Amino acid sequence: MFLASIAGRVFAQLLSGFRVVILAHEFVNYHILCNFALRRLNYGKGVFLHALRARSRG
Repeated sequence: MFLASIAGRVFAQLLSGFRVVILAHEFVNYHILCNFALRRLNYGKGVFLHALRARSRG
């Protein structure tokens, strides 16, 4: 967890000036970081649920 928080800080600093406008929608660095974090959490949830299903079958 410590290393993940350090890596998060580094990425946040690297993307600090990031800003993109697409069809009147503005995306900033926090949108990118939150999207990445949610994808990783959903992947972990899928792995966990798959393991539970496999355990209950056998």
